[in-house]
Amino acid sequence: MSWEEIQRLKPVSASMGMMLETTATRLWSEKGGPHYGSPDKEPAVRLRVLEDAGRSAVPFTTGVLLGIGEDYAERVEAVAQIRASAQRHGHVQEVIVQNFRAKPRTAMQAHDDLELQEYVAAVAVTRLLLGPKARVQAPPNLSDSTELALLLRAGVDDWGGVSPLTPDHVNPERPWPNIDKLAALSAEAGFELRERLAAQPGYVLQPEPWLDPRVRPHVSALAGPDGLAVEGASPSACRGRSPTSRGPRPGGPTCTSRSTRSGGRRTGAATSTPSTATGRSCGRAPRAPGTGTHGPGRR
Repeated sequence: MSWEEIQRLKPVSASMGMMLETTATRLWSEKGGPHYGSPDKEPAVRLRVLEDAGRSAVPFTTGVLLGIGEDYAERVEAVAQIRASAQRHGHVQEVIVQNFRAKPRTAMQAHDDLELQEYVAAVAVTRLLLGPKARVQAPPNLSDSTELALLLRAGVDDWGGVSPLTPDHVNPERPWPNIDKLAALSAEAGFELRERLAAQPGYVLQPEPWLDPRVRPHVSALAGPDGLAVEGASPSACRGRSPTSRGPRPGGPTCTSRSTRSGGRRTGAATSTPSTATGRSCGRAPRAPGTGTHGPGRR
């Protein structure tokens, strides 16, 4: 996206995102590379978007794609670039560490998937590079259920968007894990599965300058005192101009919330509200055993 497009989207979106994937220019510039012939995959272009989002104070999701031909040093370089941008602007709310999975009827259908131990090691290195306060995410449907515990031990503390009603539109052949089972697996590792909003709690609790005033009331209507989602809450009776208008009416918009029963099944530790319905993500906001502290990150 261009700088101007980011500015236009901020009043109607609590967060945005774009995978950096890799900073290895050779994978884009050399014929036969996985990103060859794709101008929007040029690392310099994606780094510019990451910087523009930071300059725009947009809570931003990004990440790396591993197993497409990069070497160890290039993996570290990509994470280091994300860390540098986050240190400059404070906008990187989570970093996805995604493992390559070969897909049929694509140019890389015969390419080997990223080996498990290599993937777990990369997650651990990412955690070390980004530090304990960073959110590190792994897509739970791209690993076998028996492998998820290893990812938690390596430093993953967010599961991203998980929905029982909508597929992973990028990898529809990889169904989401059952939320009850994901909650149980998280509990075995000492954490509680909690639903979060599209913006991570830190940005919800301290919305200035991260959340545009025109979208802030809608976020507040869905958030609890810990910045995570309130089960069953949805924006209702919002008054004032629409989020796309140039500004709120005198006095500012107000928004109340009401408890609703969605088409998704409530499961206690986590809700199964589809992420497409409210703009939420069903993330894993862990609680360290014995501390009673809610919110993402190991305390």
